[in-house]
Amino acid sequence: MKRNVIRRRLIEPKSNAGDDPDPRDGAVQSVDRALLIIETLAEDDEGYRLTDLAVRTGLSPSTVHRLLTTLEKRRFVQFDRDQSMWHIGAQSFAVGATFARRRNFVCQAMPYLRKLRDQTKETANLAVVDDETIIVLTRMESREIMRSLTKVGGRVAMVASGVGKAVLATYSDEDVNAIIRRQGMPRFTEKSIVRASELFRELATIRQRGYAVDDEEARIGLRCVAAVVYNNCSEPLAAISVSGMTSRVTEDRLPALGRTVCEVAAELTVALGGVMPEAKSS
Repeated sequence: MKRNVIRRRLIEPKSNAGDDPDPRDGAVQSVDRALLIIETLAEDDEGYRLTDLAVRTGLSPSTVHRLLTTLEKRRFVQFDRDQSMWHIGAQSFAVGATFARRRNFVCQAMPYLRKLRDQTKETANLAVVDDETIIVLTRMESREIMRSLTKVGGRVAMVASGVGKAVLATYSDEDVNAIIRRQGMPRFTEKSIVRASELFRELATIRQRGYAVDDEEARIGLRCVAAVVYNNCSEPLAAISVSGMTSRVTEDRLPALGRTVCEVAAELTVALGGVMPEAKSS
């Protein structure tokens, strides 16, 4: 399994970054900056004003404006003239949707996500690993009040998510260590796992019970229960989960939720032509 990471550049304000000389070819530099603008706009549904976008990307306002007008012509971004705000455009969605279409199991998974949502009354999620982070492909929203950790298409660290830890539990210790070295163990809340030894103990528990729990490790007040969906080689294809507020997803409910998520994950595995791994004898 290929697990070489391509790190995404952290977006931090940089003084006069748009005016610094760059040894790369100018055309390549413009492409890189245009993609940075698209990535930044995708982070906030409310959009950005030109000056705020310049600060977020570290580019000069004139550079940002020039690139935005070009992207607008290609419909990758759009401008709300009433509020003077820039947003992601329809063409960005069309291109990004290809990622989900390549995972042709998304449509097949929808009835199982709906079943999971209806049985648990919580939001059901489908996610995959991409560049050693978790990306949410789709979800079936709960009818209850819900604070989603990440939107569809959003990313979250493997070590801080239920779906991520469920997949990590299928990896060898060597592969997990390699991911930790490259990605680190970020602290999002006081309950985040930030020590490798603690993570390995957690993964051992996940292997034994068959499901993973994100116990407010990514966001306080939110719990998630996840299990792996396997391909025809008994390797992780994706993961599904249910997530909800801790007031509803209580500790007492976790075992029952875990059994339900595991059952639906196994059903989806079979429906997709996958094979569940053989249970290891203790």
